[in-house]
Amino acid sequence: MPAREAAPQRPPRGSLTAAEAAGEQGRQWQFADLFFRNQELARERGVDEALLREIAVAVPQLEITEWEQAYDSPESADAVRADAMLASELELPAEPAVVVDGPSGMRVMTASPSLEEIEVAIAELGD
Repeated sequence: MPAREAAPQRPPRGSLTAAEAAGEQGRQWQFADLFFRNQELARERGVDEALLREIAVAVPQLEITEWEQAYDSPESADAVRADAMLASELELPAEPAVVVDGPSGMRVMTASPSLEEIEVAIAELGD
């Protein structure tokens, strides 16, 4: 039997890819915030493309056409995969964690670091 070529795979998509796509316009945190504020709706309806688009539409200053293109792009899915691999390599917990990587090194901050702690790490590692 001849070998069959695998059909091109559509990149995995979901809430992480949707947030990454919003990040292409500098709106990742705003998308994530609205997504988490709508967890009850997500539990009721399930997280599908319609819900993610509704959330994207509600993000101030997010250009929906650009968001949809980024959401469909393999680059967004690749970025999500890379983040997951880094989290695994660093053995980050499920709770909020921040990795600050700069010219002076890397700092892994777990247990929901405060904005002040993050800003100090950025200042220290940015030199």
